[in-house]
Amino acid sequence: HAQPDDGLLACTVVGDISRAEVLRNIPRLYSGSIGKVQKVTLHAAREIRISHTSGEEPVWVECDGELIGHTPVTLTVRQQSLRFVRP
Repeated sequence: HAQPDDGLLACTVVGDISRAEVLRNIPRLYSGSIGKVQKVTLHAAREIRISHTSGEEPVWVECDGELIGHTPVTLTVRQQSLRFVRP
């Protein structure tokens, strides 16, 4: 659901699902239908802040398939920072 020119971050939030459910739904990540999974919600925002509850262990955060660190983390959009080449 990400759009490269809308200035928004696309955020997919996965609820409490089993490993079997994760494996079963991997193809949906690539087909664009992951939002149809009951425990998955899709969001768009200019800034996303992710934290963990006080006293709890930090949570690892993944962006576009890459682990970027752990909570707390703030993600923002850098406007017009990507250059595209087209024929």
